[in-house]
Amino acid sequence: KAYCVQDVVTETAIRDRLLWLHPTAGERAVWLLDQQINRRGVMVDTLLVENAIRIDAINRERLTAEATDITGLDNPNSVAQLKEWIREQLDADVEIESLNKEAVKQLIESTDDVDLTQLLKIRQELGKTSVKKYAAMAAAVCADNRVRGLLQYYGANRTGRWAGRIVQVQNLPQNHLPD
Repeated sequence: KAYCVQDVVTETAIRDRLLWLHPTAGERAVWLLDQQINRRGVMVDTLLVENAIRIDAINRERLTAEATDITGLDNPNSVAQLKEWIREQLDADVEIESLNKEAVKQLIESTDDVDLTQLLKIRQELGKTSVKKYAAMAAAVCADNRVRGLLQYYGANRTGRWAGRIVQVQNLPQNHLPD
């Protein structure tokens, strides 16, 4: 109880020292707009979200089965097993240090082995995280099919920029299709 009392005393002292700070009228207007945007939320096509998640599961199952067929491994998602299999395919005593995005790209460029190339391309596909946004949408959607609280005003404290929350709408893939 004494600890909680001291917390209240400390927080009250901090508030008292900061009371004289007031945002400018412009900053307040932007903050109010931010609050309005977050209250309104963004409409989500829940059928699209459900189907994207379902199709991803089907695709992952297909790719994992194909990787199993190529490698003969019990678990082609196991990094340790996969590194060993790749080393054997390269027929070298080279240590495969990583299977991160860049390492897989370099391995693809450095081999002409068809099975190894296909397996590495499968690894790239399985490593994509873009579908995780759909799971985040499904978890955050409200009864009216809207997701709220996606942006935090001044979330990047030092720069004053907005910060993305929940679905991270600021990190959506760019559209590179021609008009």
